[in-house]
Amino acid sequence: MTELKTRIGRTAAALLLALTLAPAQATLLDIDPDAPLLRFGSLLNQGADYDSASGRLSITGDPQALQFVLPGPFTGISGPRSLSMDFFVDSSGIVTGGIAGNDFELFGEIDSDGDGLADFTGLLLAGEIRDFGFQNLTATVDAMDLLFEVSGGSLAGQFAGFGIGVAMTLENSSFTGSFAQDFTSTRVKGRIGTAPLPPSQIPEPGTAWLLGLALPALLPALRRRTRHG
Repeated sequence: MTELKTRIGRTAAALLLALTLAPAQATLLDIDPDAPLLRFGSLLNQGADYDSASGRLSITGDPQALQFVLPGPFTGISGPRSLSMDFFVDSSGIVTGGIAGNDFELFGEIDSDGDGLADFTGLLLAGEIRDFGFQNLTATVDAMDLLFEVSGGSLAGQFAGFGIGVAMTLENSSFTGSFAQDFTSTRVKGRIGTAPLPPSQIPEPGTAWLLGLALPALLPALRRRTRHG
């Protein structure tokens, strides 16, 4: 029986170590942005650019129209308008941090009631990176989705209680699924809207279940170490 407990303890310890060190899988986050929903594309010299030396991924686009309710009419975005997303990932594509300042910025002017006067102007929405997913689809087309925590902007009230969700497609892309090498995309398009923010520091159900199995086997060893430490 003692030998069996020892084997279980060693197996549980190895399992916990594997769970700690296992890298995140390269999959999409399955973000489906909701209203207010922004459509965006890209103009000349806009798209995605990744530098493997620094791990910096920069995305720029052209914000085009917004739906405050779904289904509902489209409201154009006028004035000086721009969209940028900028953050760092490691060689596995896992987010390691954001840039100085806002990681997400949306600028423009929106006349939400159609009276000819802008109701939302300047910095419309700002955010800090929370999560990032990706999938290599074909030789030249890829998908990415992103989740940001709202940090400001005149549209911030429209996102109360939610994060900023981005679902986008990269075309004319040189991304092969690896972040160990540089890549670019000369055309991006997608949707931006509200998305749920997951609770922080809560293990996934599968991980929690495995930890529940492993901890009882580890507790005797921990108690012995406490008594003799």
